[in-house]
Amino acid sequence: MTETMIAQWTGGKHLGKVDDLLEPRFENAGKVHDWRNHVGDAVEAIWETLTLEQRAAVAIEASNRASNEEWE
Repeated sequence: MTETMIAQWTGGKHLGKVDDLLEPRFENAGKVHDWRNHVGDAVEAIWETLTLEQRAAVAIEASNRASNEEWE
């Protein structure tokens, strides 16, 4: 992989902010298409111990799941 997870998170289809990784405020997640809803409790519990690169990787995976949500 040529670009870092952080670069993927802040660019391309994700357009996330580094601040979102530093302070995700999981308790304030929106109802629809919010990546924070797709981070499991176990990962959320150790979030502060993850590196920024690891947080970006988790956020990208969660964002991909959130973008696949279908609502009527």
